[in-house]
Amino acid sequence: KTAARAVSVISRKERNKAQTALRFVLQQPAITAAVVGIRTQAQLDDAVQTINTPAITEEELQHLKSLLPLKGYTQHL
Repeated sequence: KTAARAVSVISRKERNKAQTALRFVLQQPAITAAVVGIRTQAQLDDAVQTINTPAITEEELQHLKSLLPLKGYTQHL
């Protein structure tokens, strides 16, 4: 259900699901590095190409954040 609502953000820009997820993580102020589970050369190439995709806009960022339940730790939100 949450993933389906996130599709509207993913389909707005020239980035796929994995690139959107990576952008989302890296645009968080408390995050300094993303750990990704890359298994193939194609996945590595895709992750590297994230640098050439548009950043997530503030509106998109807020939309994605609204889909995530808070887990009790709110210091960095």
